[in-house]
Amino acid sequence: MIRHLFFDADGVLQRVPDGWHAAAEPLLGRYADEFLEEVWREERTALLGNDTMLAVITRVLDSLGLEADPLELLVGLWHQVEVDAEVVALIRELRASGFRTYLATNQNPERLEYLRDGLGYRDLFDGFACSCELGVIKPQPEFFTRARRLAEAELGEVLLIDDSRINVAAAQEEGWSAICWNNREPLARLRAEFAGLS
Repeated sequence: MIRHLFFDADGVLQRVPDGWHAAAEPLLGRYADEFLEEVWREERTALLGNDTMLAVITRVLDSLGLEADPLELLVGLWHQVEVDAEVVALIRELRASGFRTYLATNQNPERLEYLRDGLGYRDLFDGFACSCELGVIKPQPEFFTRARRLAEAELGEVLLIDDSRINVAAAQEEGWSAICWNNREPLARLRAEFAGLS
């Protein structure tokens, strides 16, 4: 029986309003896309918890020869989060009905801290299975092994809700139940999936 529910962050619980480019353009102008592409190539060390995102941003700015405040970019981009209130309400309902809930996401340390304490996720979830603390990134198989161990759960008890088909398939290959859903879809479909769990 499913007892432990693991929710992805971006695309499921939250979104970046208007997208990353819209957030970056006021700060970097015509260099916004180039900066974002380079950051996404270089962010792995931060996602694994081996570096800070501030250090990654600083290195990328230096490599591109851009004059910008790294801290302003960190806050202006990685703190731009719009939480889906309906998904939050659903998580609270599920938790109140006896399920244990977890955030299961690839995040850098600074953004994870913001999600936990700045947005109140610490009170929303029973635990956090996040790449920068687990030391491994979805969709690597070890992510799911470590996340399940963190929850002290058996294979038949764990369910992932993720907007990435790759992550969903990887979880299923490791013996998890998994649902592919994103917050642009009707919440009714996700509720229907959960209706059969209780």
